[in-house]
Amino acid sequence: MNIKYNEIQELLRGRADLHARLNLMPYDGTPEMKERGDGKYLYVRKCVAGKLTSTYVGIYTEELYNLLLRNAREICEIM
Repeated sequence: MNIKYNEIQELLRGRADLHARLNLMPYDGTPEMKERGDGKYLYVRKCVAGKLTSTYVGIYTEELYNLLLRNAREICEIM
């Protein structure tokens, strides 16, 4: 009985850790680049309440785009 209790406790602790990591992600969604006129802009695309939404992140830079890709990859690994 004690072994199962410890195992359940460890699983719950791990789940809480993963949930906290997900909540700390600055951008949760798939990165998307849109070109308008002369500029390139970054958005994060995700499904909210059954609807696909795009949220503006900023003007395109390699650094920001790579951050969005890393976040998207990490979220996929967690889930």
